[in-house]
Amino acid sequence: MVSIKDVAKHAGVAISTVSKVLNDYPNVSEETKKKVNQAVKELNFVPNSVAAALSSKQSGRVAILLNLSNESQAVDEINMQYMSGTIGRAVELNLDVITIFYSMLQNKNLEEVIRYLQVQSITGLIIFGMSKEDKVLHKLIEAQVFKIVLVDAPMVNGTTSCVWIDQEQAQYDVAKKTV
Repeated sequence: MVSIKDVAKHAGVAISTVSKVLNDYPNVSEETKKKVNQAVKELNFVPNSVAAALSSKQSGRVAILLNLSNESQAVDEINMQYMSGTIGRAVELNLDVITIFYSMLQNKNLEEVIRYLQVQSITGLIIFGMSKEDKVLHKLIEAQVFKIVLVDAPMVNGTTSCVWIDQEQAQYDVAKKTV
């Protein structure tokens, strides 16, 4: 298994420099980024999320992925309740929760998204506001690399589940009760 030390040696830089590049810190020259990224690629290095979790004293990380670019999507009270419940349960499970905006990922291909999430030690995703046009997210779900919960997007597979309201049935139920 390739370690961060191996990447640093191959790139001719310090371990801390590799960490800065992998975590997208500012103030790292483009030349250094290229050397480190080339070494990562040549060695097929994937950061060890277990080691990262141990060093941060966390058992894992969950990312809340928000797509706020969807014009019909608004962060309303129901979504805030979903998020609050998500964060509360994560705390109970000793998981770290971070927020990622879809705009940060939308220009990346599937491999880049997976690597970005792995570098962040993400073990699970909760996705809000996904649309049919979000091709990379659909590919990510199909890849089944992470455990994923979709909010208001009815898709399920071996690693993906969903929480959603059947809007058509809900409207029918409301209409039925008012008659």
